[in-house]
Amino acid sequence: MELKFDIFIPDKRKQYSISDILGIVAMILAILILILNHFFTISQTINQAISGILFTVMLYYFVRAVVVRGKIQPLKGKLMGQLKFGSTEIFINDQKIDLDQINKLEFIFGNYYSQFKSAQPIFDPYSENGTSNWMTLCFNKKKHSIQFRRMYNGQEKYLKPLLEYLHFKDKISFLRLTEILGINKFEEIQEYKLELENKFDQN
Repeated sequence: MELKFDIFIPDKRKQYSISDILGIVAMILAILILILNHFFTISQTINQAISGILFTVMLYYFVRAVVVRGKIQPLKGKLMGQLKFGSTEIFINDQKIDLDQINKLEFIFGNYYSQFKSAQPIFDPYSENGTSNWMTLCFNKKKHSIQFRRMYNGQEKYLKPLLEYLHFKDKISFLRLTEILGINKFEEIQEYKLELENKFDQN
């Protein structure tokens, strides 16, 4: 089975949104209030003005959280090209790379498309856009790192034939293989280890 991921090209310049700027302003004002109240006696008018600004900023975050809750985080970059995985080769757009050419290959799976965020529902209410995933490979004496979008949880498990082949070629450890495939119980790990040994013996 061929597995495909969209390649993500992030913007080179960091873009600051209105919420980012307001967050920085609110933090500066909060620190300013603490410092002024500690070292000086400030007028009630100034104190109320700063408190009013902080309240407005927090109100903005609350309203925004209600409005955009469940919507996908906008991309800060663009989707361009595809990663395609077979059982013994990888395609980066039209470039074919045989696994035997690869010296080392590593994956980092971060988030997936529409993944719900719960850590900061007020300040970061969007759902994930699925682009915090990376593949790093070394071949032809060069290191290449590619960022890509994962569409659903567990999609990486369809890489199993490729990952097993990499392990067979000593290019990925058994521990890392089980981590990616989500095999974490001791009994399952031992069963899978035996399964791989039998499979490699047959080859």
